[in-house]
Amino acid sequence: MLGDLRRAVELLTLVPVRADWPEGRRVRIAGWFPLVGLSIGVVGWGVMHLLQSVGWYGEASLVIAAVIVAFSAWITRSLHYDGLADIADAWWGGDTLPRRHEIMKDSSIGAFGATAIALVVAL
Repeated sequence: MLGDLRRAVELLTLVPVRADWPEGRRVRIAGWFPLVGLSIGVVGWGVMHLLQSVGWYGEASLVIAAVIVAFSAWITRSLHYDGLADIADAWWGGDTLPRRHEIMKDSSIGAFGATAIALVVAL
């Protein structure tokens, strides 16, 4: 059970937990994804409150927001941004289903992917 949690942490974050990956247990880690996501959110919330407690509020709230977004992108290896960029490039850049799959498998980012990431971060 804790091995599944360790595998989820290793897959979704930069935290080096060195979990083994036996074949039959790979699907079971998905149940731990919400806990790992909650943990990342709690750490980001803690960073926000730490910065506010030292006087970073008001006009500096944009800086705090940038720090939180950068932290979440760093700790998760930009996993969600990569997926968003792939989907945006495929959705708007591919005219057929096989072409969309080809675009999603490509590791480079296109204009639609970059635009989608910029819009999400700006929100």
